[in-house]
Amino acid sequence: HELRPADVKIIAALGDSITAGHGVGAENLIAVVSQNRGEVWSHGGDESLEFPVITLTNVIRKFSPAVRGYSFCGSTTLNVRKSAFNLAEAGARNVHLPQQTEDLIARMKNDTTIDYQNDWKVVTILLGGNDLCGYCKNEESNSPENYVKNFQIALDTMMEEMPRTFVNVKVMLDTTPLYNMTDDSGWCDFMHEQFCSCLMTEDGRSEMRNVQLGYYYGMRDLIDSGRYDVSDSFTVVLQPHLRDQKPFIDPTTGRYDLSYVSPDCFHPSRVAHEGFAFMIWNMMVSN
Repeated sequence: HELRPADVKIIAALGDSITAGHGVGAENLIAVVSQNRGEVWSHGGDESLEFPVITLTNVIRKFSPAVRGYSFCGSTTLNVRKSAFNLAEAGARNVHLPQQTEDLIARMKNDTTIDYQNDWKVVTILLGGNDLCGYCKNEESNSPENYVKNFQIALDTMMEEMPRTFVNVKVMLDTTPLYNMTDDSGWCDFMHEQFCSCLMTEDGRSEMRNVQLGYYYGMRDLIDSGRYDVSDSFTVVLQPHLRDQKPFIDPTTGRYDLSYVSPDCFHPSRVAHEGFAFMIWNMMVSN
């Protein structure tokens, strides 16, 4: 638990379409379909901080220039060279996390350019948007209990099979403010209906917020239990800074600032990814 940034040699990420890079830098709706993994807040390795591409990888590079495993450019997980150790998939929910973990471990073990046993690793997980947006349709599979259960399976696997690893679990943000992120055209309302119909009723939003907090408290209890603090070569840290995060207000309109979302009014934009990267770095060094 005395890990320094300069010690980190491998960086990895798991999650859903946010971590797959949908919407990052997109200028139109068609571009949102592309996966821009190279600029993802937790893992992207395009360019550098000076360019600037503000990601956790590029911050760590300042201390550990030889860090490996980051994704670059746009790609799906089928392109192993470009996606590297970012195994996030669009549409992923809690039930998919154990398999992502297994796939990540297999990919690392097959990479002859790293020392799997001895290199220090940082793995960052952000997952939960699809679970929240699907809760009103399937309460059981998207429940806090199932969410925590599948995280526990994944984290247990990492602890058993992934030596020298620091895991960031980033708390899923509150998605209910998206309902009020609207524009004059009504386009955002239409997209919210398509992506997250549970948002569209007051009862649905109230449920989503309660479930999101349920995810947080369940993960807090799991990680605070000490289950993952039995070794000097593995730990899991819950990063809670997005739990109550609200969108910023545009002072010129008095509405939520739409520069933080991509053209689909749902996925975080490049600006938001940069903010996420700043937040996670500050939390890591303060912890």
